[in-house]
Amino acid sequence: MQLRLIAVLAIGAVLLTGCAGSSQTKAAACTSLLASTDRVTTDLNSSLTSLTSDPAASMKTLTGASATFHTGVSKISNSEVRAVADKADSAVKALATEINAALDEPASADSAKLTSASNAVSSAFVTVRDLCK
Repeated sequence: MQLRLIAVLAIGAVLLTGCAGSSQTKAAACTSLLASTDRVTTDLNSSLTSLTSDPAASMKTLTGASATFHTGVSKISNSEVRAVADKADSAVKALATEINAALDEPASADSAKLTSASNAVSSAFVTVRDLCK
């Protein structure tokens, strides 16, 4: 019986640990988000630099950057920062999708969509910086 009680308490402690993130301060959330934003910006720049010379490597870097950014965003539990982070995450994913489409079908690449997606990422990151300054 005691083992069962200990197991229940241990499971409860693990579950409560997952809830502890909901008290994340804005400052802590911003620190985390800004680190993710800096990392994805570096990776995006690297990816775009090699886009014409090595499209496959560029797309791999871009896909990895998007996934890493998404993981960073998923760790943010402060609701105010998370709302801005989710928009930035969506913008990064949309840019990766547009670049991938352009690489798959270069002849039908839509430069207006690429520009729009790129501008959306820039705008989202400005919003992040404004919120977290």
